Amino acid sequence: MKSIKHLLLAFFVATLFTPPLHSACDSDCGSDCDRDTVRCDPGDNSQFEQDLDERDWDALYDYINTKRTINVKEKSCNLTISGDVRASWKRKCEEDYFGRIRRIDKGDYYKYIGKDKYNMAFNLRFDYVCDRAWAVAHLQFDNTGGVCNDHNCKKDPEGMHGSGSGCDLDLKKAYIGYNLCCDGCTRFDIEVGRRRLYQVFDSQVQFLSRFDGVLLKYNSYCECLGDWYVHAAGFIVDARVDHYAYLIEGGVYEICNTGVEVKYSFVDWRKHGKNYCRVRDAIGTRFRNSQFTLYYHFNPEYICMPAKAFAAVLWNHDAYVPSGKSLS
Repeated sequence: MKSIKHLLLAFFVATLFTPPLHSACDSDCGSDCDRDTVRCDPGDNSQFEQDLDERDWDALYDYINTKRTINVKEKSCNLTISGDVRASWKRKCEEDYFGRIRRIDKGDYYKYIGKDKYNMAFNLRFDYVCDRAWAVAHLQFDNTGGVCNDHNCKKDPEGMHGSGSGCDLDLKKAYIGYNLCCDGCTRFDIEVGRRRLYQVFDSQVQFLSRFDGVLLKYNSYCECLGDWYVHAAGFIVDARVDHYAYLIEGGVYEICNTGVEVKYSFVDWRKHGKNYCRVRDAIGTRFRNSQFTLYYHFNPEYICMPAKAFAAVLWNHDAYVPSGKSLS
């Protein structure tokens, strides 16, 4: 069983870091590709890549079938399923200068923005732990309340129009992890998949973006300092133009049992070359951010509740300065 897990991990890592294969269809959108009903537009897979995906799925499907003989009762100690259903109502008091509901000019008609917004949401979460491996998934259905109808005012301005939506499905989390090393107070893990950046790295002013990538986590303990860690990651920004970002964070918890905590992180968002809009070295990606964060955890025995204070400094090493201006 352990050998199978090691082989699966090695196969996944090899697949992740193997450069994509291309066939003649990627460079020549001729009739040969049309015969197999394969589109050669940028972003679509070639026929050869689709065949590889199908073979990979067949192998994975065979492996999953071997696990179907294990019933849920035997898995219950490792599998946790949870969820929640929510109904929300938001009231906005946003008006224009004349006290009317604000509206946006959409050309031939005005789009009115109502004061009330209704949402229905369903969250479904899965957590699975088995030996040194784990998997986490979080699905969210978040739909706007109202009747679902055509929103096109140009086609039928006098028809019935609703604010409802029916299929807003969001994959909030989906990642797998494996413990590569665990020796005393030292632990080295790898995780691959999706979540929010702020769920991986610590910041009060950045990291609100989505994280689709690889995370390496190294945690250890030093008697003279305390618990310390180093986390590094690489994640996708725009795969269509090979744009990737890289991030590293290190910190020390509870330095000498004083309640002081120090963290430093560095993230590189730069895109060298042209982006998807064919703009070279776009300003919107000129970010190489360093962040220093200092925390102090108060003793809950003195204030009857857990509390902390923090201070942070964020610096962009690649800040864009227009010509004729200075940072001062």
